Amino acid sequence: MTESTSGGTITLIDNVNQRGAFLVFSAYEPGPSHVGIYVGDGNFIHASSSGCVKITSLYKDYYVATYIGARRIHNKSY
Repeated sequence: MTESTSGGTITLIDNVNQRGAFLVFSAYEPGPSHVGIYVGDGNFIHASSSGCVKITSLYKDYYVATYIGARRIHNKSY
């Protein structure tokens, strides 16, 4: 999935744009400083700076500008 906004472009890597992927942002300090969980349809859930848990569009200019990448944790059966 790729979407362009006035702030840039976000591309979620195949198999990372599935619900449950961790989205990493460089928000309030350099490097990874904010994480959300992808919930589908271009939205993610995260704790906002106001202290509330919110569902937000990944394509808002602020998140496009601070997006670092996404990762999934794979559960291995032992």
